[in-house]
Amino acid sequence: MALRDRVAKYVPAVGRHSPLSREQTMAIAPIHNAQITWNRVEGGEISLSIPRRSDRLGRVIGRLFRVPDRKEILLDEVGSTVWEMCDGKHSIANIIAEMSNTYKLNRREAEVSVTTYIKILAERRLVGLVQRGGKSRHGRR
Repeated sequence: MALRDRVAKYVPAVGRHSPLSREQTMAIAPIHNAQITWNRVEGGEISLSIPRRSDRLGRVIGRLFRVPDRKEILLDEVGSTVWEMCDGKHSIANIIAEMSNTYKLNRREAEVSVTTYIKILAERRLVGLVQRGGKSRHGRR
């Protein structure tokens, strides 16, 4: 018996996540992190302004290493298009369809690109992932 299975027997939260089906994954709606401010700059690109951690560790590191209060990230045209659609209303399937049409990609290319990009955004906690029906995922599987 694997360690995970043995722990799951005594700790209810461990090992109980079942992987999402493809249909469930495509129905997820990414939404922006509320702490991030963003605006459109010249050329149609989007600039993200991400605050430094505000907990005690973040303040100490900020003082020791003179880390700025905010980090700026400039998204390219494609990243900006995906970012704008991460509003909690558009599902991953909607974003893939839009990217496929806008940039003349076949469905598979668009799907791989969009899902990889959204996964990166979620891992960096720039977006959250909301399943239809109110459940939320935090970018981890």
